[in-house]
Amino acid sequence: MSKYMMAWSLIFYLAGCKDNPYREPVIEAPLALSEYNFDGMIELGTPVSGANIAAYQFKGLVKGEKLAEVISSPKGSYSLKIKTPYDGPLLLVANGGLYRDLITGEMVAIKPGQELRSAITPITMPEKTNINAWTTFAVARVQADRGFWDKSVAELKDID
Repeated sequence: MSKYMMAWSLIFYLAGCKDNPYREPVIEAPLALSEYNFDGMIELGTPVSGANIAAYQFKGLVKGEKLAEVISSPKGSYSLKIKTPYDGPLLLVANGGLYRDLITGEMVAIKPGQELRSAITPITMPEKTNINAWTTFAVARVQADRGFWDKSVAELKDID
């Protein structure tokens, strides 16, 4: 009888170990980083100097993780260098800075909370990308689910 109890004990013990078997840890390979360079200009009729320009992931038309940041030059130009495994759309957001008003000739500061935007799709297509009132308008239209990413719309003029 004790042989049977010992056998059953061994069976129950082994069955109990089944829920927590030893497993080798899985080590995930790091994602490959790609480097992208973007150049452009920020302007509101005249160049915007000293603007803070940040690049964000723009997956699903939602502003995501910040990938890079730079300040525009006195002539409004900027150059972003991004090293990331991300390869989707990119949102450029600019705030702050000074520009010369075309009517008065005075230097005007961009108001706190005011942003200028531009989008790049996909990030793998390096290009010169300006940031201005028109690109801000285009991003707003895209975020309203109209425009460039709507497969039924070939060009912006098709939705007007």
